Amino acid sequence: HTHTKEEAMADHTYPQLEANAGNLLKVAHDENAYCPPRIEVPSDPDDPEYVQSFTVDQPDEMKEFFEKYNFVVIRDVLEPKDCELTIHEIWKYVREHHAGELAIPSSMRDWDPRVCTRFPGSKQGGFLGDGALFYRQMLENRQNERVYRAWATLYEDDRLLVNHDRVGYFRPTRAVSMPAFQRRSLVPGKSKTYEALPAADYPELCSTYNLHLDMNPWYYCYESDSSAENAFLRTLKYERPGMFLAENNVLGVIGDGQKHFQGLINLADNRHDDGGFILVPGFRHHLSEWVADTKRRGLQESYGTQLRFIPIPQTEPVHRNAIRVTMRAGSMVIWDQCTVHGSTPNNSSRPRYAQFIKLFPVAGYGDHVGRFERRVAAIQRELAGKHAKGLRLSKLGRRLFGLDPWPTEAVESPKSTAASKKKDQPNCKKKDKPTER
Repeated sequence: HTHTKEEAMADHTYPQLEANAGNLLKVAHDENAYCPPRIEVPSDPDDPEYVQSFTVDQPDEMKEFFEKYNFVVIRDVLEPKDCELTIHEIWKYVREHHAGELAIPSSMRDWDPRVCTRFPGSKQGGFLGDGALFYRQMLENRQNERVYRAWATLYEDDRLLVNHDRVGYFRPTRAVSMPAFQRRSLVPGKSKTYEALPAADYPELCSTYNLHLDMNPWYYCYESDSSAENAFLRTLKYERPGMFLAENNVLGVIGDGQKHFQGLINLADNRHDDGGFILVPGFRHHLSEWVADTKRRGLQESYGTQLRFIPIPQTEPVHRNAIRVTMRAGSMVIWDQCTVHGSTPNNSSRPRYAQFIKLFPVAGYGDHVGRFERRVAAIQRELAGKHAKGLRLSKLGRRLFGLDPWPTEAVESPKSTAASKKKDQPNCKKKDKPTER
């Protein structure tokens, strides 16, 4: 797969971007570099192995936690069967995109290096796929009522659209036992039996530690308007699934006064050693100070204002404040997109599975002539594909996917507490004209 320019601007797997990031990680340490204050995050009172979490029926608690820490974990958004079906689809994708290695056992839940010789995605980031995935259960999760209610609560807006993205798989690396199996072949004499392997460590299967921003903080804080990003969005044709990734990291400028969140759904219990999501709590509150300081020290000059994936150099002191966000299966974490976040490698015998997700208000989409129609047409093509077979979109799903319009007035979902009042945004730049999305 050859990346288009639009996909390259947003994709973690783009080779040139990874090479550029590698050079920037060598930035010299500056003892006077600004570092936001460290914030301690409470553990779950029922199980301190996990970060404190809430249900969608605790909207006030969710919003209060999010306002303080710039992220929140909402538990039980997916049922166990939904998690298992999504994991099954992840392995289905692996088998279908493994360069002919289609005999990987369907029951396999580990990564046998004797057979799985190529990672069908970004090994460094733990991403599967080079574009959005449109498998039936993944689509079901995007129209899930509890998922929607959590985002509507935080946005304080009921009229939302959902994005289409990839999934994550962090392979187990410690004390992993490989089961025996037979790889059958239709060619006589080509079938092969693999013996069971005793427990062993596989450090070569690790993803890389990273901390980054999925936006350009200098453009966001210092540009007077969003014309350059609007021009980019108008070019999106959605001809391939990778084009859906390109819209995720376009935020406009802070003067627009819009909210921008990201999220992921956790599909298996994720403990500290399993590798996974990390974040600097409260970073959004100190974005303006960090941006001004990094501009003074030359980071803006190194990155420019066009890249929308910004790896944080390892010499930056903000790394010291990152925490692991551990979660139970079926939980979802939502964070402010202006918050530094990333992931750590898996250092256990358990896999990590996740589905990346983002919802955003219809009001922020913008009036890009033809773009919305192209996006809807692309979604309809994917829904007609073999992987989405059997999917039945709900009334909510049709609205979230953009197939049916939302009413002019916000429609309150069951038990939803979304309101119209907007929180004040940290101020980097004087408010200017509104952006389009």
